[in-house]
Amino acid sequence: MRIDSYALLLQMNLGVLPFQYLAAPDGERAGSLFFNAQQILAQYQVQMEQKKSTTLAFAFRPFKELSPTMQADFMRQTRRLISAGKNPEAITNSQNMIRLALKGLRYYQTYDRFYLGVSIVFGYLGWMAYILGLVLKETNLIKPSIKLDLVHQPFWKSKKAIKGFFSVFSFFVITLLAVQSLPWSNYLYCLVPVLLWMSILLNVDVFIEAARHVYEMPGAWRGLVVIVVCMLGLELLVWGFFNRQLLSIGLICISLWGPFNWSNVSKTLAGWCIFSMLLSYFPSLPVVGRETNYNLVFIAGVIAFICGLFSKIRSEASAKGKYSHIINLQLVLVLVATVIVRHTSYSIGAKLGLPVVNQLISWAILVTSFSLPVLCSTAVNERMLSIGLAVIPPYILLSTTYEALFVVVLCGLLFFWHQMELEVSIDLTDGAGVLDFVNNSLSTVEEERNIRITDIRRALFFIFFILTAFFGTGNIASINSFEPASVYCFLTVFNPFVMGSLMMVKNFIPFILVACVFRAIHITCRIPERAVFLIALLMSDFMALHFFFLVQDYGSWLEIGTSISHYVIVMCMVIFLKLLFGLSYVLTTFTVFNSKLHAL
Repeated sequence: MRIDSYALLLQMNLGVLPFQYLAAPDGERAGSLFFNAQQILAQYQVQMEQKKSTTLAFAFRPFKELSPTMQADFMRQTRRLISAGKNPEAITNSQNMIRLALKGLRYYQTYDRFYLGVSIVFGYLGWMAYILGLVLKETNLIKPSIKLDLVHQPFWKSKKAIKGFFSVFSFFVITLLAVQSLPWSNYLYCLVPVLLWMSILLNVDVFIEAARHVYEMPGAWRGLVVIVVCMLGLELLVWGFFNRQLLSIGLICISLWGPFNWSNVSKTLAGWCIFSMLLSYFPSLPVVGRETNYNLVFIAGVIAFICGLFSKIRSEASAKGKYSHIINLQLVLVLVATVIVRHTSYSIGAKLGLPVVNQLISWAILVTSFSLPVLCSTAVNERMLSIGLAVIPPYILLSTTYEALFVVVLCGLLFFWHQMELEVSIDLTDGAGVLDFVNNSLSTVEEERNIRITDIRRALFFIFFILTAFFGTGNIASINSFEPASVYCFLTVFNPFVMGSLMMVKNFIPFILVACVFRAIHITCRIPERAVFLIALLMSDFMALHFFFLVQDYGSWLEIGTSISHYVIVMCMVIFLKLLFGLSYVLTTFTVFNSKLHAL
């Protein structure tokens, strides 16, 4: 009865019986393990028959290490050993068969993985090549001179021949999939790469002309160096998902970009290097968690106020005085938020609870801060200063430790990034003070400039700063967990919806800063916006392809879930970047006043 009960339990799972923990005689243990081997063999046979029924006979590849003859010999030999009382030999024989059966199950479960993986990889490469073709078409330098449908060219190079070949190939693929009764998802995996590569070959003249242009262009090796460095930077970002400290190395390397491009020492160059090195320190710190240090939050608020006041005095737009009162109000909100956090932390630490006045002021600051930038002009310097001062007070109210300092340093680095791009740009003809998000937008420029190799570097910086904005203080696990102390300025009663919404606002603020500054650089350097977005999309696909090879279906649930999460996050980055571009456009261009009034 004990052996029968073991067999009944084993029919309900696919695990290996831990027979060494069974308090039973060797005979019962050998019999139980034999039943375990039979159960796994039955699962193996079912899996083999299912795969054999959906695969063409000439293409079926059986698992050679476990043939039907070997299974029959195992059954006969094990029964004979158990009957003869040779229990150790029977146990060893059953263990070997379980190992082979599990290996065979794994073989048939992943039988189609190779060809599906090849299809997905070709799909990624085709999609990346297609995006690259769109980028090349954005520039006027590439003027295709090779036409595939010219009469003097061979027929096999014509568009009709290419379309005919891919049509026949697609029909062949569909037939194979239909005969094997495979799921509809397999059709997508196999046919999408076919369509992409057909489109690429139909526009191969663009790539040929681009290669000729690069070959004839003087100093083309510099462009190749930039591309190689960008690929290394993307690889660093990929491994930064697993180890945040690698972002510190990337930020240190970014700080060296200035000295390599400027021979003269300037305040902008010094500020870029200093803030890059300062920001590189944060990824090496522990993830923001339960530990609180409101002294750092207070210091961050004071530094933000001083830097904002200095920027206001320095700004030419605010010197006119038309919108100076808006900047003054935002500076006051920074101080008020700093005091509120300090007083609230003291009150809660003294078991006095959250003061009602502090709670009302916190909610008022949260609502008011994000609406103040639209009251300012759309001049680049003034609007960027207003956006920076708008997001600092809510972030301070939601901070508990060094993350407030992180955002302040990030703002400083983004400011000097904009100044560096302002100096390196050769297209800028006006001063920085007259640049406007509306009047100087590319839509009002008669002719957009061509994309340059430096735009690839700008796109890489944008991707790097976007990921640093998140991994600078957190990681993937911090998305699902947060410290309730972060929302003590707003509420102390548990409310998951409100708390989750506030934390989403906190996590989104650094992304908004990076996107708005990149929008300012787009205006300053007259970057072709669509082309740069396509380059950023190409970089995210490059990272997604890498993460595809890192997805695993073995190990702990945490390891499996983490590998899948990384892949999904990078895949969704395309949508996220598009939303950020749209949001930054609204924040930088929308104003309740007519932009022409500011010009007056």
